[in-house]
Amino acid sequence: MKKQMEINQVKEKLEGTDYEISNLDFYIEKSVEISQNIHKLWQLGSLDVKKKIQKLVFPEGIVVDTTNRTYLTSNVNSFFLAKSQFMRTSRGIKEKLPIKNDEESSM
Repeated sequence: MKKQMEINQVKEKLEGTDYEISNLDFYIEKSVEISQNIHKLWQLGSLDVKKKIQKLVFPEGIVVDTTNRTYLTSNVNSFFLAKSQFMRTSRGIKEKLPIKNDEESSM
């Protein structure tokens, strides 16, 4: 509900601009779908898909510190950064956003 309100606010701001993005609703919907299922896309994706996801989330790349076995990056895509911050601050507890699951239950 809160995210839909934020999406509507962005749409209102865009309506006041001089340019128009065709299929805006489609791209917003697709962005949300990708962000909700990025772990599944990563697990099932080919090397090319994984490279695209990595470039999407970390546009300036990732550096691996082999001595400490840590990953370093100077820039994270603002969409994923906002999602991460939202999940951390949402009602003071850690919650995951709903995941779209098209698969049948194994039961």
